[in-house]
Amino acid sequence: MNAAAPPSLVLSYARLLRIPNVFTAMADILMGLAFVDFPVGRYAWAAAALVLASSLLYLAGMVLNDLFDLAIDREERPERPLPSGRIPLAHAQWLGFTLLGGGIVAAWAAGLALPNGAAMPWRSGAVGLLIAVFVLLYNRVLKHTWLGPVGMGLCRCGNVLLGMSLAGYAVAGKEPGWIGYESSQWVTAAGIGVYIIGVTWFARTEAGTSARLPLVAALLVMAAGITLLGIMPDFAGTYGEVRFKPDIFWPVLLAAMFVPLARGGGNAVIYPDPEHVQRVVKASIRSLILFDAAIAVGVYGPQWGIAIVLLVVPMLLLGRWVYST
Repeated sequence: MNAAAPPSLVLSYARLLRIPNVFTAMADILMGLAFVDFPVGRYAWAAAALVLASSLLYLAGMVLNDLFDLAIDREERPERPLPSGRIPLAHAQWLGFTLLGGGIVAAWAAGLALPNGAAMPWRSGAVGLLIAVFVLLYNRVLKHTWLGPVGMGLCRCGNVLLGMSLAGYAVAGKEPGWIGYESSQWVTAAGIGVYIIGVTWFARTEAGTSARLPLVAALLVMAAGITLLGIMPDFAGTYGEVRFKPDIFWPVLLAAMFVPLARGGGNAVIYPDPEHVQRVVKASIRSLILFDAAIAVGVYGPQWGIAIVLLVVPMLLLGRWVYST
């Protein structure tokens, strides 16, 4: 029997970049734009630059992850693009740092695309730069320490704030919060960030048999992130205050999001092998798009929610050929 043919160069780069996951980063940005009711039709270039910035920064993180984990992957995942030699190390280094720099430039461009007189036009660039710093810190320093999941959570929290960064000013005479972000925006970003801390913790030993207690603890952290999203309407201020419907919408959101994850997570705790654990990790990552869509519906309406949910389609299609963990 002939051995399976090696993947094409295009497929190898797609796997290095974890292409399906980039749509979760885009979803964060669209949700952030909906949250602050950003006039995309009027300033489409700014919104497009913000989506591009988020995508480039995320893809850079995927490449740098494999670069800094090359020694480990040679032992645990020799079939991946770098340890297998299908993509030269020098090419991956150039790609990773070029994407990182491009993401920073695109973030600054998003703010500068706003009209003269816009408040805090520097904020998108500053947040993009901070995300780039978190990406480097996570991959180079924090990943294999107990702070690793926190570093990943900060990257995702920053990405949500990046999506909200084009509207950093007071509206209707109300005072803005810290750096122009209101309390509800901070709580939303924190909820997504805490959720990702739990997902990252859950995935730390996905290549082998995981210990049950850390898996349970990680599920509790994920639940804490979802709970933060659930109480977010209590902090609503200038943005979305008339659209929140916490009596009906948010309890349904909590149940719809957490019950299937808890069920899959429970199976992984009982059978903590790579297959069960990785299945939960993939589902948790994909759920980010649904979280973002639900939040967008809650703060704005169905238009943004539908646009965000549609990102699931390319993610699932590409996920048939490209792994996401």
